[in-house]
Amino acid sequence: MLAGIRHKFYRDNVTVGNKHAFDLDQVTSDNEPILFKTAVTLPFLCAEGFLWLLAVSLGVCLFSFLGCWFMSQKLFQKGFVPLNIAVLTVSDTRTEEDDGSGRLLVERVQQAGHKLAEKKISKDDIYRIRAIVSNWIAEPDIHAILITGGTGFTLRDSTPEAVKPLLDKEIEGFGELFRQISVRDIGTSTIQSRALGGFANHTVLFCMPGSTNACATAWDELIRLQLDSETSPCNFVGVLINR
Repeated sequence: MLAGIRHKFYRDNVTVGNKHAFDLDQVTSDNEPILFKTAVTLPFLCAEGFLWLLAVSLGVCLFSFLGCWFMSQKLFQKGFVPLNIAVLTVSDTRTEEDDGSGRLLVERVQQAGHKLAEKKISKDDIYRIRAIVSNWIAEPDIHAILITGGTGFTLRDSTPEAVKPLLDKEIEGFGELFRQISVRDIGTSTIQSRALGGFANHTVLFCMPGSTNACATAWDELIRLQLDSETSPCNFVGVLINR
């Protein structure tokens, strides 16, 4: 009766590598039937395969979940993130004793919860300014640079010329919005401000006029908010800390 039943497993004389090959359809008198308890073995094999598939699927899901959670914590974390900020005053005459604008920016930075990385005063010279700013840009622990002074139209005003060649990307909106806000305080004289913002080596730079009132306006109404990780719908902090 067994000889008349097709699709049983029979041992063939063909060998592949070190393993025997089986032909389900070949039935000859020379082949000895291999008896399997199919009622037990096949369901067991199916169950084992299902468990392996289930385990792999759960592992993939868990890995994906943990990856998404980690990225959300890193890129979209809530809560204030303190930054390291350097302050540069550009002036031919000011000293630490009478540097009102630089002192105001230092106070604002610290009051906001950030850390003062360094503070310097530079003569209004393109190459001196560029040397200081270049060193700060190359420093991985400095996230932002605030520069006050040298943005006007006198012969010695050269901050934009010193900084602009160093930028990878310019923040056009900073100068535009700063001048727009300043109209209410100084009227059309705002067009004489060449306020400048941009990114260089993942460091953000803001160049503003040398007056104390101008620095207060730039920080209070623009810079402070964009350096605050809690500002919605977007701010610069994510770009600065994910280098």
